Amino acid sequence: MELKNCINDIFKDYCEEYKCLLHDFRPWAEEHSIHETNQVSNFISTYRKKREKSIACLEFSIPYNNAEGVKKRDSVDGLIVDADTIIFIEAKRFSRGKKIRDLEEDLKRIKVLAEDEVCRKKIKDRLPKKDAPYNCFCLLLADFWADHNSGIQCKYKEKINLNWDAIWVGYNATLSGSRYSSDKNINIKVHENYYLAYALFELTDF
Repeated sequence: MELKNCINDIFKDYCEEYKCLLHDFRPWAEEHSIHETNQVSNFISTYRKKREKSIACLEFSIPYNNAEGVKKRDSVDGLIVDADTIIFIEAKRFSRGKKIRDLEEDLKRIKVLAEDEVCRKKIKDRLPKKDAPYNCFCLLLADFWADHNSGIQCKYKEKINLNWDAIWVGYNATLSGSRYSSDKNINIKVHENYYLAYALFELTDF
């Protein structure tokens, strides 16, 4: 499976699902606000329609030890396991300006967890093929209302219109290593001034 092409196709179907959802239904109240959990659950649902043998869950828990050796617990918004591929998923609403930076921090955090030997073993022990190698990726999902919160101040943002390319390039730079690569899709309008976007980043294999 060529994951980049697969994700790109699934993302387009995912956007179509959103268009259908928002055609005559308004999940928000007084403000344009759709919880990011919907991004993760809808993407996973769309993915599994295309890749029926994959497995997935929301809020995947990851135990680890901190620098002092104290046992801690983290989680990612979603996880997909598809044959020999693991996809960690994080999502944010960019209409809340600080979420642009928060999503970058999520990417950094997952990168660290994916490189920690103890953490990797604890994750692999819970996967279908415990002793098999896995290709590991991080999928970032984002949404944005172009007519809402136009006062966002962020180095990645131009007034009202987000520069998605600049955001994903900036995120890729945080990985700081030539072995990491990214794929992205331009934002897609799914309802009035509501847009969805994604970026896919390659992490250390398990």
